[in-house]
Amino acid sequence: MIYLDNNATMPPLPEVVEAMQPWWREHYGNPSSTHREGQRARFAVETARRQVATLLGAAPGQVVFTSGGTESINLALRGLVLSPARRRIVIGAADHAAVIGAAEARAPEGCEIVRAPVDADARLDRAAFAAALDERTALVSLTHVNTETGTIEEIAELAPVARELGARVHVDAVQSAGKLALSCAAWPIDFLSVSAHKLHGPKGVGALYVADRSALRALVAGGGQEGDLRCGTENVAGIVGFGVAAEHALREMSECHARVTALTGELEARLVALVPGARAVGGGAPRVGNTTTIVFPGIDGEALLLLLSEAGLCASAGSACGSGSLDPSPALLATGMSARDARGAVRFSLSRFTTAEEVEDAVRIVREALTRQRRK
Repeated sequence: MIYLDNNATMPPLPEVVEAMQPWWREHYGNPSSTHREGQRARFAVETARRQVATLLGAAPGQVVFTSGGTESINLALRGLVLSPARRRIVIGAADHAAVIGAAEARAPEGCEIVRAPVDADARLDRAAFAAALDERTALVSLTHVNTETGTIEEIAELAPVARELGARVHVDAVQSAGKLALSCAAWPIDFLSVSAHKLHGPKGVGALYVADRSALRALVAGGGQEGDLRCGTENVAGIVGFGVAAEHALREMSECHARVTALTGELEARLVALVPGARAVGGGAPRVGNTTTIVFPGIDGEALLLLLSEAGLCASAGSACGSGSLDPSPALLATGMSARDARGAVRFSLSRFTTAEEVEDAVRIVREALTRQRRK
């Protein structure tokens, strides 16, 4: 199998799996317990909190562990305490479904949800974004790296625009954590969401950076864990694995990014050459090094993906949260792409485990699948 769907999930590092094992089999104490086993677990959780905080460029006390990126996003967007005078939430038209869903969940509370338009590269239209902000804006959510196109948003440029009007700023960094440097302390932001399984950690655990805890109310009430912002017994094994993954990501980020970027560039160039008129989405903007989404004109993307899967190549038609739908990607449509072209888009996303030999084989498999599809 050649796995090129790493934006959906990444395989855990062997070091992550090894570090998690004892917390399932040997050290299973509750970190809220005062006895030795409980305190052993508490120490492990706090060690991981420091590791994740270092990756985020934050203080350990600003990291709240959650069940993943979606919960982190929901805690920020739905947990934000709103004033009567500020009821506008601004998000991007090409944002992940978790951001869109969390924002729209506040509409029944009298919130106005504004989807700022994006350009052809899936980046926010600067003029339209600024026009969407006013003194009624409570929160702005910015996507650091678009999950479908890999394009990078300039947080340091956009966040101050919202902050100047008194709005709080959330950053969806689920696809950028572990690939790009993050700096919660330096950026003028209030919240930042990350997920462990997007950086070679385990599924079922994530984190939210919170600059000011008083700005949030808990979505899950209970025993007061995570500073009373995310109650429930902590997933100790998952949190430990997250910490190890964060530590490896930070230490090896530059080297891995350079190698993966070169492989992605090679893959993209060769795939675009397979079909006349094929193109990479977001080619006019800075992109994260592991992602390329190719539009194959006149090709049914879903049918192509089935052929690729049969041949042992895993790719996707976009975000994993929406890949079960036969409708074209809303994020790609938001860029102004036609529905026909959006249906012909296939995303390939690499990881540190991807090899040059796999890229070579992937090009061959795609070429053969395209030939088969044209014959039908």
